[in-house]
Amino acid sequence: MSKKVKLGIRHVEPHQGGQRYRRRIPPDVRSHFGDKRSWFQTFPARTPLGEVERQAKALAVKHDAEIARARGKGLSPQEIFNAEFDANIWLETSTKAEIFEMLGRYLASKPEGLTAEERAFVSAIQNDGKAQLDGMILSVALAEDTEKHGQGRNPRPILYAVNSFIGTVDDKRITEITRSDVTSWIKAQHRLSPATILRALGVLRALINRCYRDLELDRKNPFAEHKINGGGGAASRRLPFNKAMLDRIDTYIAGSKRQNHETVNIIRIMKRTGGGPAEIGGLAVADVILDGEIPYIWIRANANRGLKTGDVRDRKVPLIGEALVAAQDALKHAQARSGTKNPHKTPLFTAFGSFDRGADAISGRLNRAIRAAGIPKSPRLTAYSYRHTIKAALRYAEIPMDLQDGIMGHSGESRISAGYGSPQALLSKTRNALERALKHLGDVDSSIYGEDEWME
Repeated sequence: MSKKVKLGIRHVEPHQGGQRYRRRIPPDVRSHFGDKRSWFQTFPARTPLGEVERQAKALAVKHDAEIARARGKGLSPQEIFNAEFDANIWLETSTKAEIFEMLGRYLASKPEGLTAEERAFVSAIQNDGKAQLDGMILSVALAEDTEKHGQGRNPRPILYAVNSFIGTVDDKRITEITRSDVTSWIKAQHRLSPATILRALGVLRALINRCYRDLELDRKNPFAEHKINGGGGAASRRLPFNKAMLDRIDTYIAGSKRQNHETVNIIRIMKRTGGGPAEIGGLAVADVILDGEIPYIWIRANANRGLKTGDVRDRKVPLIGEALVAAQDALKHAQARSGTKNPHKTPLFTAFGSFDRGADAISGRLNRAIRAAGIPKSPRLTAYSYRHTIKAALRYAEIPMDLQDGIMGHSGESRISAGYGSPQALLSKTRNALERALKHLGDVDSSIYGEDEWME
């Protein structure tokens, strides 16, 4: 019985970021294979670990048989069951007639009858490899689920969750996992954050739900209805966008006739400044400064909106690339609209000023655009995720913490600028830091996403 789905599979080794099956051919039979010294098969880095294990076992069985035949022998019936009762492996390497011929000899030697795993194996052979309920342990359930539902899925969260549960409880049959088992596993994860435990629990619950549905089994899921202390708020924290999500949104807003220039410009400015929806959507015309050596936006309290935390987010953020182009376009529209009105009282974007609850209106508009672009519908992936995307890029680029704080507005500008001599020096440092960080937009660890949040 498999104890853990992990690397360490027979004949598999790390190779170029992924894994490789490498089987040495014994010297005494190499002449049968044209003096070939080894068999190889490479698995790319994104190949699910369960699939690597399944294919490696199939190759090992196939090559065992080829080596045995080259020596004038055949595999013994007992060797069938050394492949952990995986019927699909044998169906890939032998015909049903060959399998049942070997099984007949093996079963005749077992007057005491078959084990549950052996019954499941025979049933699966008869049913062209379909996994049967009797023998479906959790690692097998993962392999089956990956084959049926794993296309385009981020494999890391589900591998982590299954490995963690098997390592704590055991590789039990899915119908024998109890709520007590799940409670024991949750307690054993006490070193992890509540959000991490909650995500892993959700992944396991979804896996078992799919297994029960595929098997047409009406049964209560042991992973359902567990409470994690402190997990509610943590699980809903915003996530950054990865590169695929950023590309999807860019492609959508560039070609969509449904989104007006204001929505597009707000998104493009947010993407490269780290400003939140209310901070960018609530800018006044006077907050966009384009006539200096370094163009920037001044995020501060104004007549259109205040900032929730007083002046703690008051800051100047340089405009680079598409953010500068978007700010120039927004300013052109605003000036044409406002004429000689006071620029400090004229909103850069009309959508904010035309509603009593301008911040909510902006967030709602941006979130609808993001969903229309195809971003997974998750409360952790919203317009505010642009702010987290910049923060992740700053960390990835190893920008000094005081400059990160200056860009994100986590500390007062006066305290940060004191370390750089003048506002112009701070702007120059901030621009250089942003230019370095923007090269890493979307560089995030894929394991932070749930399986329903992943996009590639």
